[in-house]
Amino acid sequence: ICIIDWEYAGWMPNYWDALKATWTQWEPDTEWLQIMRTVFPDCIEELETDWQWRSRSGITII
Repeated sequence: ICIIDWEYAGWMPNYWDALKATWTQWEPDTEWLQIMRTVFPDCIEELETDWQWRSRSGITII
């Protein structure tokens, strides 16, 4: 028997994966963010925009 959790299943755009992978980062230029910029080169603008929004709004994701 196998139970599958479908809560997070579905097609998401590439930038969604990039943003989701960086939600736990609190510093602007960590090694993880540098890796994500390499992994998602087409999403650099989205990553920068999300970082600006999170740092200026004071809203935490977690």
